[in-house]
Amino acid sequence: YQEPISLYSNYTSLRIHEMENFGIPLWLLETKGEIAESVEWQDLSSELFAAVQQQLKEHNVLFYTDLADEEKAVVMDRASALVQNGDKYKALNRRVSFVLDKQLNVHSSVTKDNETKTKTERLLESAAEGSAALLHRWPDQKSRVRICFNREFPVVLRLEVWRLVLSCRRYATEYLDNVKRNRMQTVSARDLEIGQKCEAILKSSDSQRYGEMSESSRFVTAMKTVLSWYHVWRDGGELSEADYMLSVPLVSAVLRTLCCDEDGSLDDEVICVVIEMYLSLLEKRPSAILELSNQENKAAANVMAQRVESLVNGVDSQLCSLLHSALAVSSLPAQPGRDPNPEQVPFYKRLRNLLHPVVRRLFVGYLNMDVVCFVWDQLIMVFDSPLEDFLPYLCAIQLLLLKDNLQQCQSRQAVEHVLLTHSSKLTVRQFQRLVDECFITELRQLLGLEFSHSTVPVVDPLAAIGMPPPWQQWSQHGDVQREDLLHNRQMQRQQRDEEHERLMEAKREQEEARRRDQLEKQQCLEDEKMRAEREVQRKEEERRILEERLEQEKALRLRAEEERRQQQDELERLRQELAALPTRRSSQSSNQRHQSEQSDHMSEPSRDNSEQPTQRQQSPLDPHLTTEQINDVMTDTLQRVMNAVNTFTHGPDETQ
Repeated sequence: YQEPISLYSNYTSLRIHEMENFGIPLWLLETKGEIAESVEWQDLSSELFAAVQQQLKEHNVLFYTDLADEEKAVVMDRASALVQNGDKYKALNRRVSFVLDKQLNVHSSVTKDNETKTKTERLLESAAEGSAALLHRWPDQKSRVRICFNREFPVVLRLEVWRLVLSCRRYATEYLDNVKRNRMQTVSARDLEIGQKCEAILKSSDSQRYGEMSESSRFVTAMKTVLSWYHVWRDGGELSEADYMLSVPLVSAVLRTLCCDEDGSLDDEVICVVIEMYLSLLEKRPSAILELSNQENKAAANVMAQRVESLVNGVDSQLCSLLHSALAVSSLPAQPGRDPNPEQVPFYKRLRNLLHPVVRRLFVGYLNMDVVCFVWDQLIMVFDSPLEDFLPYLCAIQLLLLKDNLQQCQSRQAVEHVLLTHSSKLTVRQFQRLVDECFITELRQLLGLEFSHSTVPVVDPLAAIGMPPPWQQWSQHGDVQREDLLHNRQMQRQQRDEEHERLMEAKREQEEARRRDQLEKQQCLEDEKMRAEREVQRKEEERRILEERLEQEKALRLRAEEERRQQQDELERLRQELAALPTRRSSQSSNQRHQSEQSDHMSEPSRDNSEQPTQRQQSPLDPHLTTEQINDVMTDTLQRVMNAVNTFTHGPDETQ
């Protein structure tokens, strides 16, 4: 979101080549230069300088630069009050008026090709451009716009005044930040429904109230964009009729003043201006025009309705009586237990119920757009004041202007119908005339326009009593010794400067301490983060190692299970062989004994002749062993084999 000066480059009525020094038009700069070179300005400057010197002498100050900023402002205000009613001041005023009129006349005499504006319109446009530029240069002077009360603002000046009063930079910044991140974040989920409602409002059967807005789609697009973002910004919910209506004048003021792109699309800066003013308007609304959902809002609305009753009765008591009788009658059948008898309801509450829809919309949808903008001009210039003080006057004026139509009403519904259908026929001139005739004095007092020319107390004997003070000659001849006073003054300034320097030093020390604390906290956070990362890495490494060990253990157990299964299979096979072993051994033993007897019988001669008889080697399994002994031997052998395998697989601790 750029500075507001950038928005001036988009104003349709301002020429870029004429803008210098904060957007001030060239003809206004030439006016300033001519006045600065005039004799009247030189004379008034000399008189103002003498008045300042007199103020300095009265306060025992040698130099104007020795004063603080606040003291300079007080001295200058008092000096200005001394000279503002003098002859030289009046002569300068006449000179300024003459030069300004001349420059405006010369500037407005230049016409463009195919221009249809009259010279009066060009004069007003140029004056509005200059006023808008000056307001932009000095926004703190926006309260001076109140001198234009009961006057319709030109479109350029209108936008500048509305923007100054309804400015809130954070709303525009928040919108542009979301656009920069993701434009879809600024679009509501109900964007289509909101767009259809905007189009239905601007292009309805009562579209003549909105003028050119009903003929161009860019007004609908801008209105939909603003309301869609507002729906996102407030986190959903239903948009009321007032939410739609209050955006219409703002869209009209901005789009009639700021340029769009060549293809008719809207720039983000244009939408930002509308969003900023719209959200600020909703935030600053008084409780009297909000929904009557709590006692505070109802009480404020009741007070405003009583004030409207008093104003209408003071101007036209006959109309007040007519409304009193008409609002006491309802053309609709009452619902027992729900609708009270209208005659039992106080008149101000009936009047509140009649006018609350009007003030809730701030007259949008009732008056035509030109009159709405005029009414908003008057309201916005007093927006910093209690708005409830001015709304009753506008409501009373609307009722007074509709008197001829209201005389035929016999019920509350008839009065509401007149307000809705005949209010659009009222004109700006009618509002201005009734204000001037009935309420101008009271409204000027509320605006603070009834004040004397000398609002600053004048501490000057010559201006107060009209004659030189008796001690004037003393100060001129220097008979009064002021060394002590000057010394005290210098000491006070020195002490003030030292105190200021001490405060600044303390502030710098606090800022430095805050910065150190912030750095320490940041370093602690970084260290904590690094420790956490290292702890995570350590745990991850331990987890990896445990997983590897688990995998190894799993592989070993699988291998051991496989070996154990093989051993069990082998043991089962050996047992089966062992079970079949005794029968074979017995048959083999008998055969062997028979063969040995034969061999012994045949070999007796040879054994007798041998020198060293050989003894028969005994087999590992003696054939004379019993079956139980053989089984015990085999079982012991197999047990030893199993123990050896378990020792090899699981270690010596698991062999038991």
